[in-house]
Amino acid sequence: NDVWIGANVSIIDGITIGDGAIIASNALVNKNVQPFTIVGGVPAKPIKKRFSDSEIEFLLQLKWWDKPEEWIKENSDYFSDIKLLRKKILHG
Repeated sequence: NDVWIGANVSIIDGITIGDGAIIASNALVNKNVQPFTIVGGVPAKPIKKRFSDSEIEFLLQLKWWDKPEEWIKENSDYFSDIKLLRKKILHG
């Protein structure tokens, strides 16, 4: 869910790509990719995490991709800023 895979990426059979991961173009993915991690290279290695550990935990619990379309429309203004989204969801 919410995964971006660049052009010309090869992923070895049986590999798991975590939610929110980004795979850079031309990467060879031969190990599982953690959620919300950016990887690249041959073989693919972690470059950095997209969010802090607490923000990743929040997003994995929220699972916004499983929400109804109406919920996504109502909250889409908050998607560009994880801190605002987190505040809206946790504190109303």
